[in-house]
Amino acid sequence: MSSTNPAHRRGEPIARDVRPLPTAPSLEFERKEAKALLKQMRAGHADALRRMHSRHPAALRDSRPDELKLADAQHMIAREYGFASWPRLVEYFEEMERHRNAPRHNSPDDGLERFEQLAQGVVRQHQRGDPIVARELAHFVPRFYARPIAGILATPITEDEARLVVARERRRGSWAELIERASASRAWKTDEMGERADAPRARARIAIRAGDVDALDAILDESPELLSPSSIDREWRSTLAGMALSSEREAKTADARRVTNLLASRGIDVQRELDERLLGWPHDGSRPETVRWYLDRGANPSWMPSNGITVLEHAIVRYENGACVDLIAERVTPRRALWIAAGLGDVAGVRSFVAGKGKLTREGRLNRPDPIAMGKMFAGLPPHHDDNDLEIIREAFQIAGWNERWAVMDALLDVGLPVDHAPMGVPLLLYAVANLLVPLAEFLVSRGADLDREWASPVNGSARAFARSHVENDPNNDNARRLLSFCNARTPEAILAEMDEKQQSPLPP
Repeated sequence: MSSTNPAHRRGEPIARDVRPLPTAPSLEFERKEAKALLKQMRAGHADALRRMHSRHPAALRDSRPDELKLADAQHMIAREYGFASWPRLVEYFEEMERHRNAPRHNSPDDGLERFEQLAQGVVRQHQRGDPIVARELAHFVPRFYARPIAGILATPITEDEARLVVARERRRGSWAELIERASASRAWKTDEMGERADAPRARARIAIRAGDVDALDAILDESPELLSPSSIDREWRSTLAGMALSSEREAKTADARRVTNLLASRGIDVQRELDERLLGWPHDGSRPETVRWYLDRGANPSWMPSNGITVLEHAIVRYENGACVDLIAERVTPRRALWIAAGLGDVAGVRSFVAGKGKLTREGRLNRPDPIAMGKMFAGLPPHHDDNDLEIIREAFQIAGWNERWAVMDALLDVGLPVDHAPMGVPLLLYAVANLLVPLAEFLVSRGADLDREWASPVNGSARAFARSHVENDPNNDNARRLLSFCNARTPEAILAEMDEKQQSPLPP
């Protein structure tokens, strides 16, 4: 939505001299800090008053120290970090917590060297004027938060700010947290791969798969630590409750159910694990029968995840399967929002948010999706305050495409959305071809999407070229061959013959 902050509207210069966020950022800590600072200023502490003179001099021009208010202390703290105001600080911290609480199916485990390379890449992209990096800075770095993109690209960034972007992209609150958790994740994977067959966890897994309740009960008596999965276990979706539910779904036997009941009786929150399965884990999204099994087993589509985003909204973004989404939707009442109506295939609902050709109503700009907060990798950034109506319509168009809501997509094209509209440099056709979403790609081509336009950063090439590359990499992939057929990108046999011709002859002995 549009900014209502006066300083933001005036185009206030972006701060340069700011202090970094703590290594463990916390809104509750900042609120306590503001109250403590107010007491110090009212008591006349020299350092506190100096900080106020530096960051919020207007407060002392209009009031004596003993007349200062909590809002003055809050504004000063916000300005020290580079935020335009305290409400902006609150907004930033709330968004960060949503991202940290996003559902995961893995945990970043790169090493320091790789993370440093990514940070240097952020610096270079900013120097090249990359709008995607500017959008990331506008969400992840305090002094750029909610600022106009042009101002961000015109302002140099530091290496620490680039590191913060890398951390926040991976849903960590700080660079220190990213490094610490990545190290823990690498250690977890090493232990997992080197686990001995007689280790307690390996024995428990065997007992679960065999439906052997007595053996599992004995193992838990010997190794009660198995009942308390670590945060890394949860991020890699490797818990006893998860193993038991998967085994129960596959086996569908009384013994498998007794295993799950045993874990529940030992204090494991099986219901939580079951509910979290509705958020759309890998391989579940394309299987409506699996989602139906979770629901029949007792998964609650009305529970609220810790990021404050409903199960249905996760499903619309994460499943990429309208049949799975419909199983959730028929059991809950959705919020009113353009993107939700698009994901549900509600043409009338979508049209109710349209004010004219390429124009939205005020309500159409509200309640937008945040893919990062829903754990959707490489699917877009949180909404930016300066997004125009076409960008928001395109957002709904993409979500409708993920769920194969063709009538909604036609309705959005009818209101003036160009089929290849790509404000961040990646048209939906390129996304569909790159991810082998054949029905979506076929729909877009039928509506005039350009197969031959060469796109630059963050991807390079045309949709037709990407279609050919799939066959080059995997000639027997049926979806790759289907892409070629309607992209008119030559036959698989012609592509493979051309590859053979380009191969160098062996060197003479």
